[in-house]
Amino acid sequence: YYAMNSSKGHLDCLEVRKAIFFAFNLQSLIDLNGGLEFYGQPGDSPIAPSVALDYAPTTGNIHDPNYKITGNPDYAKPFLDTAKSKCPAAYTKATKTGITFDLAKSATNEKAATLIKSAMDAAGIVAKFNLIEPGVYYPTVQNPAKQGDISRAGWGADWANASTVIPPLFIKDAGFNLNQNWNDPVYKDFAAKVTAAQAETDRAKQGAEWKSLAQTAMDQYWTLLTVSNKQQFQWGSKISGVQFWPPNGTLLYPAITLK
Repeated sequence: YYAMNSSKGHLDCLEVRKAIFFAFNLQSLIDLNGGLEFYGQPGDSPIAPSVALDYAPTTGNIHDPNYKITGNPDYAKPFLDTAKSKCPAAYTKATKTGITFDLAKSATNEKAATLIKSAMDAAGIVAKFNLIEPGVYYPTVQNPAKQGDISRAGWGADWANASTVIPPLFIKDAGFNLNQNWNDPVYKDFAAKVTAAQAETDRAKQGAEWKSLAQTAMDQYWTLLTVSNKQQFQWGSKISGVQFWPPNGTLLYPAITLK
């Protein structure tokens, strides 16, 4: 996913975040990576479908009738027009100063930067790029003084409960909040609902609460796009007991034995 830095001086304007979202040409990145088989399935929630009890399709975002996987600059531009008067500083950053995308430095991401810039240009958004050496990528973007406006990142549930997804990604000081969203007008209420969900012992009710919180995160466009990655595994003929563990997206290693 791409985390939108919604702190002051960055993308602290919902309309600007929405403009970026709808201008983005995801299909170009899918093609760059060799198709859906290698890129992954475009998502509509920070919670992966494999965390089954806590996932439900969200509304809006990629389900908005105006969304186009190839980008819709004509739909993005009116959001910028609204931002011009509602949040002029963020508007100026997006259309004049430029927004900075943080990407790990690689040949593929250098090509991706060119594709992203082309899509942003079509909507009147100025895109810049900070290509960071992979070994120091996360220490850089997790430092508020060094993070750009949009940071590419990844996450996986530690077990089959969105308590290992929603809090660390969207709550201050919970581990991996690259959104810096704690000054967002909806954050206080959002955080209170997260605390309530963490304390809920009725698993079905808790699942409904995580689904609602995922919808809020998507409504605020705290994430630009989510993708459920696909992986292929193979093993030799002398290995048995191989099972796949969906919540963590990996093999169930304790079950593997040698024949």
